[in-house]
Amino acid sequence: MQPFFAPNMTKSETEELLRPWMDDLSGLGIDINPVYKEYSTFWEAWNASFPLEAIEKTHVASGSRLWPRTNWDNDTILNATYGAIKSSAVAGLTTIGFNQAPTWAAGGKQENAVNPAWRETICHMISSVNWPIYASTEEQMDVRRNFTFKHMQRWRDMSPGAGSYLSESDRLEPNFQWSFYGSYYPRLLEIKQKFDPKNVFWASTAVGSEFFQVESVDGLPNENGRLCKKTEPSLYVAEGPDWVRSEW
Repeated sequence: MQPFFAPNMTKSETEELLRPWMDDLSGLGIDINPVYKEYSTFWEAWNASFPLEAIEKTHVASGSRLWPRTNWDNDTILNATYGAIKSSAVAGLTTIGFNQAPTWAAGGKQENAVNPAWRETICHMISSVNWPIYASTEEQMDVRRNFTFKHMQRWRDMSPGAGSYLSESDRLEPNFQWSFYGSYYPRLLEIKQKFDPKNVFWASTAVGSEFFQVESVDGLPNENGRLCKKTEPSLYVAEGPDWVRSEW
């Protein structure tokens, strides 16, 4: 793990918190030698842990899942969740996880477009797959479809009604309206149609994007082609448990 953040805790308190876990790992023959550092501000800790990086790869596709805390309710669902995650790791996919615990109580009911699934999340996890740089269109699409509809589908099946983080998401995400915006999507679409009735502004998987598609010249999911109206838009389908069906 890099890094493990312990907000509002001292170095000694963090060491004490993690000691039982470190002892368990040692008992399993897994020797960990963590490096503890203490910072006076969050910015200093963040700046030291996450150097500026460039995103410029053309042979990688990513997806993500906002795992709800209900997936940690009991051993049965927890083991099944880890089984789905492990299957992706065994298949050679990259997996990155961020542990957090936002709640409605802490954040309040704000008048914004934050995916309601976020308030029930205990782990934001990213998965990614890559292909050879000079792979053909068919080879690339085979990899992407396998990633979206096999590997990531396992994650969706294990967290029905949850969502995905839009900024680290799969462009081919099925029912993206629910995954990225949840129960807020109908209201967001209403606002979009009110202030942009001629659909001047468009972006892939943005609100209202389901009514258009790029006729890509190479057949790949990109902006390399003309933007045209769809004859059959992909409609919004509400999913999930009652907690995510909240009013605006």
